[in-house]
Amino acid sequence: MQMRSTLGEFNPAVPAVPGDAKSALLPLVFEGLVGTDEGGTVVPKLAVEWRIGQGGQRLSFRLRTNVRFHDGSMMNEASVLESLRTLDARYQMEARNAEVVFTAGDGSAGDLLRQLASPRWAVTRATGPATAAGTGPFSLAGFEPGKRIVLRAFEGYWGGRPFVDELEIRMGRSERDQMIDLQLNRADLIDIPATDARRVGSGIRLPVSEPVDLIAIVFRNRRASDEPLVRAINHSVDRASIHQIIAQRQGSPTGALLPQWLTGYAFLFTGSRDLSLARRLSSSVPRRTGGLTLGYPSSDGFLKSVAERLTLDLREAGLEARTVALPAPPGSTAPDGVLTRIRLTADAAGSLEVISTLLDQPAKLPDRGSALDNPQDLFEGEAGILASWRVVPLLHLPVSFGLSERVGYTRLQDVFRFGQWRFEDIWVQPTPATGGTP
Repeated sequence: MQMRSTLGEFNPAVPAVPGDAKSALLPLVFEGLVGTDEGGTVVPKLAVEWRIGQGGQRLSFRLRTNVRFHDGSMMNEASVLESLRTLDARYQMEARNAEVVFTAGDGSAGDLLRQLASPRWAVTRATGPATAAGTGPFSLAGFEPGKRIVLRAFEGYWGGRPFVDELEIRMGRSERDQMIDLQLNRADLIDIPATDARRVGSGIRLPVSEPVDLIAIVFRNRRASDEPLVRAINHSVDRASIHQIIAQRQGSPTGALLPQWLTGYAFLFTGSRDLSLARRLSSSVPRRTGGLTLGYPSSDGFLKSVAERLTLDLREAGLEARTVALPAPPGSTAPDGVLTRIRLTADAAGSLEVISTLLDQPAKLPDRGSALDNPQDLFEGEAGILASWRVVPLLHLPVSFGLSERVGYTRLQDVFRFGQWRFEDIWVQPTPATGGTP
């Protein structure tokens, strides 16, 4: 496989950004006592069951049997306690009656259950000063920071051996180089922006996910006096033209944080352009020397194009703006807003939590277990974040992948539907021999 992004480390103890390449790859190697499914529901992993008792003060896990680490050693209660010894100091851990028991004096056992589903709290076994063995379907066979990662099928995996023998993932590859390698059979799976799907030649399979990428302008350093400015920007943006021209009609323009397929109410946040209102708002904003600055990641050509288009929209509303590639040189002033790509999941409340954390904006969010039962709480949580005027949503975009003819799968929508990388559910067929007598 090849991908555009790069990884500088592959340590589960270092928090990953939800939706990035590291968070997609970690679960293939490292597992926790529990995990989450596509909808954010906690599901068993290394523990087959759990129970909360004593008024939410105690959380007990019964471990799965016959689980091996990649170094061949068996997982047991002692290895779990050793691995999780750095957990939040509020919790006491002990092995009791063939179970692992956590005690929380403040009654926060329910919060702990969700915390344990994070890859950060995977159960590992130290194999060196900076290396560890996991229990996932693949073991880490090689890692060159920023260049290459190799995952090898784990024969002793408790859930059954993966179909693929080995995955070699080359990082930092441009879209052009990836496409050439796929066409020349030097790659079996590549990471293609959905906006480039129309330019891909025929004969290449292009599975496309649901729109799971939120494209937005983020104003993390917004001052209270900047609200009229952000509102003017919001009403000046021509989302329809950005969607049609730059996004090549992939995904949908939006004024919402969460997509319509996930909530059913995204259409209520219209995001329609209102130039007259934008001009009235901009007329009340003090002019800045050099104009506004819009930053974008230098490695993301799509966001660069969006940023450049936004400067034209803002000019029509009476706001001068310029773009800045990030990271900027040392000593540079931080941009007013940053074009950002945020990967969402089918866990609506969890996605709102990711956005709230990114904005450094505390928000009243619904409980992740009850969000589907009470969509009103979800709506109010999203409306509260939008009312902070720290983010201006622009688009929801799908992600796509290019597959060679050798890649097989059972149900394609299960493998790529939410933008995840479920490599344990695919296989690669041998390349047919050429020449000779049939």
